[in-house]
Amino acid sequence: MRSLLNSTWILVLILAGCATGLEHLEREVMISSGRVYRLEGEGGSAVLVTPSLNGRILTSRVGNTESIGFVSIDDIAKGNVITRFNNYGGQDRLWIGPEAGTHGFFFKPGNQINRELWRVPSHLNTGEMMVESATDSTLNMNRNIALLNYSGLVFKLRVEREVGLIPSAKLSEELGVTLPTGMSYVGSYSRNTVTNIGDASWSRETGLPCIWILGQYNAGPRTTVLAPFKPATEGEEGSPINDDYFGKISAETPERIHVLENAVVFRADARHEGKLGISPTRSRGLAASFDPDKNLLIIVKFDLHPDDELFASFTWEYPNPRPYQGDQLQIYNADSETHAFYEMESTSPCRELAPGQKLRHRHASFAFQGDRDALRELAVKVLGVKFDAFKMANAKPQTRK
Repeated sequence: MRSLLNSTWILVLILAGCATGLEHLEREVMISSGRVYRLEGEGGSAVLVTPSLNGRILTSRVGNTESIGFVSIDDIAKGNVITRFNNYGGQDRLWIGPEAGTHGFFFKPGNQINRELWRVPSHLNTGEMMVESATDSTLNMNRNIALLNYSGLVFKLRVEREVGLIPSAKLSEELGVTLPTGMSYVGSYSRNTVTNIGDASWSRETGLPCIWILGQYNAGPRTTVLAPFKPATEGEEGSPINDDYFGKISAETPERIHVLENAVVFRADARHEGKLGISPTRSRGLAASFDPDKNLLIIVKFDLHPDDELFASFTWEYPNPRPYQGDQLQIYNADSETHAFYEMESTSPCRELAPGQKLRHRHASFAFQGDRDALRELAVKVLGVKFDAFKMANAKPQTRK
């Protein structure tokens, strides 16, 4: 059953006393932001969506884990007070890239490209999506936005999001597996569409927007991310991993990253900042995280676009000599005790769109909780990696540096 919470329910919820777990989070977010939809899944699972915070999927409940997504109740309660970045969290939120460089949207024209001057564009930092339609398992939302890039050009876009549940009966189609007996599960997706509603066509010379989906998840002291990659094509050279976004991980903290034969294993414990990426030619459209302390496996799957060659670069170079040779998968690990999260992100390609033309990208997440051996077998089958890829998951927690 789908439940819509609005201001008429506030008094009822307050009089009912303090709820716990997902219900408490749902109540607090609803009181602050105005609207929360709960999509009821299987076996007591649920997915929370809020159109009021730019249409993000906030979090999901699976098994005895009340919230897999990182949600900052304190930041939500403060409201839209931080013009630089209201970090509300959310396991699936929509931004528009690229981030930096000549055509980036996250630095004002003329500003230096550094950490202090980075800020989220206002239409991505605040605002509400209009609900066009809703069912027990899906929600359709839209909004028109305008973005200023670093070159001083304004892009007008219509953003549409369909979010919904993925039942376990669809796992064979989605991931090529069936749900093991006794395992808890919840799945959700966002199908995102961006339309050029401006008067001019988009060109690579003036900048090309892309869809950027960021999923923030709660980090545990032993959480690791596993990202499989394809073999190199003929003539392709270099590492399959770009680990030099905020300092080169393999050089500065080599104990936090392991590049195996066909996958990378990366610490996602919110104890040391780092980011890595995999290019569209090497990505398999999959990534996963494993938390052995919760016996929790989260798999993300996103659209691959094999016919596209232009993917925005998200490195903070200016000028950027390779603005359309970026990574399609990005993994980010924060360093914070108050905002202890990691991110699994995906991007669409960039396309030269005439007015009225559209760009689409789908991003899905699947969370499983159950027997550890069964979880590992499931992950090995979906990701196509060996059991060796899970060795870091049983390592001792690392100290913050």
